[in-house]
Amino acid sequence: MLSKIFITLLSFSFINAVENGEEATSTDTILSRNGTVRNTGTTFATKVDAENAIQRGQEDYSKNPFVQNVCLLTHPTEIDGRSTRAIITQIAPNIYLCCKHTAAALQASSNYFQISNYEGFEIELFPCPNEPGNLKKLLFLNHDNPNVDLALIKLEFDAAPIPPCEFLQLASPIKEGETGKGIVVSCGDVSIANQGEIFNPQARVVSIHEIKKQGNILTTCLHGYLNEEKRSEMHQHASMLVETMKKNDARSQIAQDALKIVLETAQAAIFEFPTPNPDAKNQSEKLKATLGMETSGAPFVVKQQGTYKLLGMVTRGAFKPEGISSKEIRFTPENIRNVLHEVVFLDLTTYSDWIGRGIAGLSRK
Repeated sequence: MLSKIFITLLSFSFINAVENGEEATSTDTILSRNGTVRNTGTTFATKVDAENAIQRGQEDYSKNPFVQNVCLLTHPTEIDGRSTRAIITQIAPNIYLCCKHTAAALQASSNYFQISNYEGFEIELFPCPNEPGNLKKLLFLNHDNPNVDLALIKLEFDAAPIPPCEFLQLASPIKEGETGKGIVVSCGDVSIANQGEIFNPQARVVSIHEIKKQGNILTTCLHGYLNEEKRSEMHQHASMLVETMKKNDARSQIAQDALKIVLETAQAAIFEFPTPNPDAKNQSEKLKATLGMETSGAPFVVKQQGTYKLLGMVTRGAFKPEGISSKEIRFTPENIRNVLHEVVFLDLTTYSDWIGRGIAGLSRK
């Protein structure tokens, strides 16, 4: 129970922050492919990699028409002008796949503004070749299981924001423990390792990720390490956190302060991005990235029998020490040297029947 609480507290649902590696002097000479990961959005090792990913996000309009079905949804949360941003994917006319926590935030905003006939309530989709126009219909369908972060929303405008394009089919299921490589399409901030500023605040990008099937989720991770000073700091505060939680005092100020430092220390890890083979024709390793705040809902696409299909969707991520057992946590200076930045995708094939029924039901409304 202790380990479950710790891992839950250490994870974040991509409404947080991230950063990455050092820049290349040219497309051929890469000085460094490692760095910290702290900025929002999608983070690449170098500026060259980020530029390539943005270019791929544009070029794929012709190669993979489904790319333009992926949009950044922005809507106000309160009348003070604050807004929520998350990624949604159109999988049928006017019907979008998203995380349940995204749909919940959108529904809460809708209810808030409905009192004043939606005055001030606007939904923006980026990037979008057409102006969305006035919202005519807003419907929600959340998965019944509280542990399944899956929803469908119907957005209907008086002018179609997205031109007719190819919709992704759901992929065939993969086996437990099976691994594979695929494409994540994300929108919003693009960051570079070791740079505190956002490289590009609004872009659609393609990144490459290797996943492993574990139950109803798919996971991918990037490995990092802490220097000796940060390792000692992590050990001190993580041990304090564990001892505090043993006393059933997880919500105490002492535990919260320790957790904050544990998270901040984990985010100080240096992550190692893959180094592409310069002789290889396929340079997809350059598109390896970490996914941070505001990438919830980003689709994971694989190629099956020559056709691109939808396999997963980003639901959460975490910075955490590597090699910590899920059943028992024992912190030592050795086992906290290495840190993982893990991204969790919901395996959508597990819920294919629900998605199919949901699309049919919303289409009739």
